[in-house]
Amino acid sequence: MSILRTVLARLRALRRSARADRDLDDELRAYVDARAAAYERRGLAPAEAKRAALIEIEGVEQV
Repeated sequence: MSILRTVLARLRALRRSARADRDLDDELRAYVDARAAAYERRGLAPAEAKRAALIEIEGVEQV
């Protein structure tokens, strides 16, 4: 494989990886928002509800 093809293949892989990371971030945010909404329906304040949802999944950064 030529150097140019190798470089292009690696660039495509990086782009796919970045897209997958964004998709996962979006999915995690949606989950946290849904869980926070559930906690709010139980009577928690919005900030407390979000904190509880993040604790439930042990924080977004760990995932």
